[in-house]
Amino acid sequence: MIGESPAMQEVYRKIQKATRGDLMVAIQGESGTGKELVAKAIHYASSRKRGPFVVVNCAAIPRELMESEFFGHEKGSFTGAHARKIGKFEQADGGTIFLDEIGELDMDLQAKLLRALQEGELNRVGGSELIDFDARVICATNREVVGMIRDNKFREDLYYRLFQFPIPLPPLRERGSDVLLLSNFFFRDYITKHPDFKGKKISTQARRAIENYTWPGNVRELKSAIERAILLSDEAEISAPDLMIADQNTISPWADRLTLAEAAETSFSSPAEKRSTQPESSNNSTPVSGNDANGFESVEEDVPLGDGDGGIVSLDELKHRAVERAYRLCDRNVDRAAVELGIGRATMYRLLKRFEIMD
Repeated sequence: MIGESPAMQEVYRKIQKATRGDLMVAIQGESGTGKELVAKAIHYASSRKRGPFVVVNCAAIPRELMESEFFGHEKGSFTGAHARKIGKFEQADGGTIFLDEIGELDMDLQAKLLRALQEGELNRVGGSELIDFDARVICATNREVVGMIRDNKFREDLYYRLFQFPIPLPPLRERGSDVLLLSNFFFRDYITKHPDFKGKKISTQARRAIENYTWPGNVRELKSAIERAILLSDEAEISAPDLMIADQNTISPWADRLTLAEAAETSFSSPAEKRSTQPESSNNSTPVSGNDANGFESVEEDVPLGDGDGGIVSLDELKHRAVERAYRLCDRNVDRAAVELGIGRATMYRLLKRFEIMD
């Protein structure tokens, strides 16, 4: 794990304390902050390190198959069950099971999970035999679970069982100079694996862009941006536009991002650089047609910024419109829409559910 900021030092302290015992750990943080990495750090530094580390992504498994994935099933227990299957909890016996995106579980399965955790035993689907298991449970979520409890979407008793030892992870925007440490690591790692790019370096302007960007996708987004920039750059130095990042339109088609990054490049320049590159101002100058005063392309045709009466639309409503538009234009293909928006598949599903867009 990479980071020297006070926020990450606190995370390291909690990881170290979590390894002292066998409490259930709940890792909370935005998407891309490294929740699985923390889970692995706890497992491999604990007394269970010689046991298996089993990962279950609760958002990636269809609801009707989740119970079988957790607890296994017996042959013939349902259509398609052609053989006995050992579930993830049995596989993790003696080690650690990591339940990622725990907030995606439906209420029925939450009740069954709670009973299994309380009793330390389970039933395979279609079976009657009680099976003991001994696995440390680490869960993770990017959702606000307390709010879900208030909305009757998460069981309060399960919350108290799983969240014995919470570890909150800071978003990248709150980690200060860690963003440059991580950038250098991802850059060197990619160059080592692809020596054809040896000799490239990150320019000063690109570093400023990296520091100034809010990184809504956190470490995962940073890694992708660095690796993409290495491929995009035709020069020895990676420039700010090569990163294809621009706060003004984070969720946008990839075709628009380079234009946005180029327009934003001057905002990452030092005052001296700006004075040397900007033309003399003229009170009679007019903006280029189709662009606003800051040089960014207008998006009014795609995502209206007003409410029809000249009012201001909230950011949440703009996000709603962007997600709905991408979903429709991609013929309701969630994977394609997620790619076009530059977000993860699980995030796309959450937004579709939140805005009640899915048919």
